[in-house]
Amino acid sequence: MNTADDKVIDSLHTTSHLKAGVDKVSVEGLYYFSVLAQSESILEASKTLHLTPQALSKSLATIEKHLGVDLIERTLPLSLLPAGRELLSYAHNILRYLQQLDHKVSFLATQKERSQIRIGWSHTAAPSLFLPYLEKQKAASPLLFPELCNISAAHIKDRLLKGRIEFGFTAQKLQHPLLISAEICKSPYIIVGTKKANTWHELKYIAPNRDSPFGIGTPSWPEQYPRQVVARSNSLEMAISMSEQGIGAVYAPRLSVSDYLTTQRVIEVAEPPERVWSTIFLHWHITQPLTPALEQFKADLLTLHLEHSQ
Repeated sequence: MNTADDKVIDSLHTTSHLKAGVDKVSVEGLYYFSVLAQSESILEASKTLHLTPQALSKSLATIEKHLGVDLIERTLPLSLLPAGRELLSYAHNILRYLQQLDHKVSFLATQKERSQIRIGWSHTAAPSLFLPYLEKQKAASPLLFPELCNISAAHIKDRLLKGRIEFGFTAQKLQHPLLISAEICKSPYIIVGTKKANTWHELKYIAPNRDSPFGIGTPSWPEQYPRQVVARSNSLEMAISMSEQGIGAVYAPRLSVSDYLTTQRVIEVAEPPERVWSTIFLHWHITQPLTPALEQFKADLLTLHLEHSQ
């Protein structure tokens, strides 16, 4: 028990009127007394406590006997005597402290049941796929506690093998005998912008920087079809903003630009020279034990393949 807790208890023990018998007063007795002290009559208090008036009167008499002092004057309405007022003050402190303690214990018990989900995702794996899903999962299952880290595919592989994360998202399949990889999304690359074109080669393009691919990343524009790149961007959001200003079109996976299409910030402006697909894989360690909650989480993630593949 900490110092603050000790002060609450000690304050009750050192009260001059009540010191002799306070150790014999039960928490239940203190609660009964606090309700009775705030009621008009024993009958009213007994109804609140779902006790008979006789049982409540006996409880009060027992407390007064232990303390060796009268607490309540049996009048209508009831009237607290000086020792009763003093006991009520400390009873409130004790009961408040016990309620806080109960909340702490309940919280700690809940913490033990929480399932931490450590997830690594590479910058080439579209967060638009799984971040909204995680938000829904957190709302539906408060005991799931996601911890996200944006790292390279190589680091994801290393952390999975060392048990430092439970799941990983990458745009390529990780090769290792102890890792399982499952395709959860396959999305085609499309060309988006603000004005329609007859063919793809009529357009000017905003391309990603080499170290900042848009959305899902590789594979990207097929090199056998030269295009006119007029600007580069570090992020898809920046590229879309530049496209809205008429600077050029953006070539990215449909899944990555789905929100921009829905809000009509951009439209599909031309067919790509050929169909290119981008895939997201979910990875986990074959021998790492998972709680039932994490097993269900994995099963739910695998269903994303059906929901998002286009």
